[in-house]
Amino acid sequence: MNFKRLFKQDFIITFVILVLLGIGTLVIFSTTYNTQSSDLLTKQIILITIGLTIYFALILVDINWFKVFSIQLILYIFIISTLLYAVLFGSTIAGTNRWIDLGFFAFQPSEYSKVLIIMFISLIFSSENLPLKENLREIRNSFHKEHGVKHNIKDLILKVVNDREFRGFFYVLIYVIPIVVLTFIQPSLGNTIIIIGLTLFTLFFSTKFQTVLLKIILLGFLTFFFIKNFIRFDTGTAGFSFSSDVDNYFVLISSIIIFVLFTFFIKVKWWFVLSIALTTTLFLFSSIFAWNQLLGNYQRERVLTFVEGPEADPLGSGYQIIQSKIAIGSGQLFGRGFLQGTQSSLHILTQAHTDFAFASMSEQFGFVGALLLLSTYLILLLRILKIAKETKSDFGRNLAFGVVGLLLIHIFINIGMNLGKLPVTGIPLPLVSYGGSSVLMTLIVLGLIQSVHASRRPVDMADSLMLTSLAGNKSE
Repeated sequence: MNFKRLFKQDFIITFVILVLLGIGTLVIFSTTYNTQSSDLLTKQIILITIGLTIYFALILVDINWFKVFSIQLILYIFIISTLLYAVLFGSTIAGTNRWIDLGFFAFQPSEYSKVLIIMFISLIFSSENLPLKENLREIRNSFHKEHGVKHNIKDLILKVVNDREFRGFFYVLIYVIPIVVLTFIQPSLGNTIIIIGLTLFTLFFSTKFQTVLLKIILLGFLTFFFIKNFIRFDTGTAGFSFSSDVDNYFVLISSIIIFVLFTFFIKVKWWFVLSIALTTTLFLFSSIFAWNQLLGNYQRERVLTFVEGPEADPLGSGYQIIQSKIAIGSGQLFGRGFLQGTQSSLHILTQAHTDFAFASMSEQFGFVGALLLLSTYLILLLRILKIAKETKSDFGRNLAFGVVGLLLIHIFINIGMNLGKLPVTGIPLPLVSYGGSSVLMTLIVLGLIQSVHASRRPVDMADSLMLTSLAGNKSE
């Protein structure tokens, strides 16, 4: 183990991490010191110490070790097993089975699954020799050959199967679906959304399909806009009805025109448009089924509170959002002062140390404090992007983009939730909110980023040769 790698770390990232952990410690102390949960700070400090130990240990590890498929497979089997155990035998907290009780802290497998998803996608699409453009051109041209339709379809299927990047999409699908299903049935809607979003984000930056993915997203939105104007979704019953308003026929005609223009002017094949439209339609109807049959009552209440506004249920599901907005607004420019918050320190905002840590921070330190917190996150994200730009490794670059996506999604959802702009989903603010699994997971992914940074130069020739041999054997 080469301890010289510690001097090759990005010290700005380490400094930013310590600043964020310091802010989180202050927020947790200020919101729990006068309550029965005052021991939470001690637990958090212990977990931060463990997390920082793992963080620095990962810097010492050559990032190439994580390119070995057998290592990733072992980690995947472990996470799937713990997810299954959590669903069947896990500790029930707030009506969900997301945690495995380890005594001094509760282990949440779904948090660590995010790390594995980033690593797996980074590995699958890390090859430099994917003849993607040529394969796409051949696939497109196969429909213009003089052969029959049957031959063309067979030719298309063969090319898709033989293309490594198309196979990569299939592998990712097989890899992620069990994680998504096990996370959803815990139930943990927030983490399910993050896992799906993280997968799409990492795929987008790890492949050369950006243009295709953008077309899929645009077509999906068009289909959604079209369907939602013809389907009335009744939250009170387990069904839906079709609308026949005159205005909706205008939407129908407009949508058809847009799809036609999309097909001819953006050069998208009709079968591609049709397949995305059908997939989106299937997704929407599946969502209606999930809403009525799979989501818990508290999850539906949170979504309805978001749609109708927290004032619709001020003492129920809308209570936390109302108190959060009061806390943020009362902070004004410079805040009420440390330990001087009313909503956070007096326990009026009951989740002030977890989901609503941003509101607690804003109440005590005001707009200036919130701006400094966001600026700190921005510095962290920019440093990770700098590492992504500088590394010559596809795996390291994909990993860095995936970590940026993970942090961005968490920050965006948590702050949007605190401001009442998104439903309450129980998503913590990275390194600031209380939560052992969240802190450990974040420090692990940042440790991997530091490993990428420290591995830019060769460290140990024996390790490099052994890792190259392992990777070569797996690819054969």
